[in-house]
Amino acid sequence: MLLNINKLLFMLAFSLVSAAAVAQEACSSEVTPTSQFVLKGAEVYDTKTGLTWSRCSMGLTWREGSGCVGKVKISTLEGARHFAQLQGHGWRIPTIEELYSLVRRGCSEPAINAEVFPDVQDLGEGSPYWSQTPVEEVPTLYYFVDFMTGDIDGHTERFPLALRLVREQETPKN
Repeated sequence: MLLNINKLLFMLAFSLVSAAAVAQEACSSEVTPTSQFVLKGAEVYDTKTGLTWSRCSMGLTWREGSGCVGKVKISTLEGARHFAQLQGHGWRIPTIEELYSLVRRGCSEPAINAEVFPDVQDLGEGSPYWSQTPVEEVPTLYYFVDFMTGDIDGHTERFPLALRLVREQETPKN
């Protein structure tokens, strides 16, 4: 009986390692920045969705040659709305569908393209980013994406999360 349990444990461990290797391979073979994204300094144009994203999270600024500098600022949803409004130029909080479009399936820590969005980091309990989409079943909650895991969940609007701004834009001109 002990032999069968050890054999079962070995097979389970082997299958977990194999699944992780397959997921990592899928992650590393995914889209390169130049095939889906057009990088333009502090902004990035997503050719799949037609959206322009801020490469740096709220609280950070883009510095050529250094990337995003400063410290990620977390905020309530109201604070995130206010920040987006202050930026002007059509910047806003993304919907959950828009935000989730940045998740690289099979990738984790981070589950987002780190070449395109170099500032994503664990903020203590993952890397949760606001969406403006309320959870239908519980309208006091709003969806967010954790860019460490790629998971979607909901939180109250008073809980502080990170923010990445988005806007609609035509294809950038070179």
